[in-house]
Amino acid sequence: MKPRKKLTAAERRSQIVAAATNLFAARGFRGVTTKDLAKACGVSEPILYEHFADKNELYFALLEEACHDHQDVELKIDVTFNSNAAPAEFFQSLAEMILRFLDKNPNFSRLILFSALEGHSLAELHFEHRMKPFQAMLMRRIRADIASGALRQCDASVAARVFIGMINQYFLFDIHFGFAVAKTSRKRVVEGMVNIFLNGVLK
Repeated sequence: MKPRKKLTAAERRSQIVAAATNLFAARGFRGVTTKDLAKACGVSEPILYEHFADKNELYFALLEEACHDHQDVELKIDVTFNSNAAPAEFFQSLAEMILRFLDKNPNFSRLILFSALEGHSLAELHFEHRMKPFQAMLMRRIRADIASGALRQCDASVAARVFIGMINQYFLFDIHFGFAVAKTSRKRVVEGMVNIFLNGVLK
């Protein structure tokens, strides 16, 4: 049997982050001890402390890891925001990009939810550095469409929150937690949501 290859410090750190992400996503910050983390990562607690000063530092590293994928999405979203696409095309593309990111990072939403429920600063950090800038961009796009006459007059901040909430609710209940209301394709669901968002339900 070949001896197991010794991991580099970077590889070990990455391994710890991956294992810890699953554990924190399942139990939350308060429900996990350093002993649990060491066991899940296949290392001793002293080795764990060689890479992370404490549990809190490791928890924040999880967000940074997810943000690498987030940055790719942000670049694509930035291109979409600055395109001349009609509202229907814009919101459809934006919804699909958000859902693809959430698909690639299934634990991301759980970590943020646990953080908010537990009053951990990770939730506030995510809101300040990710959600607020994203919502501000969406509000600017909505205001531009209102100014051009493509959308009717409305409160852009409310409209932005409605759109974001609609996509997040669909992901959490239909995809993440498996409580799908109707058996239909994602494409049709997203098209339906965008249509209702833009046109409402009144005759």
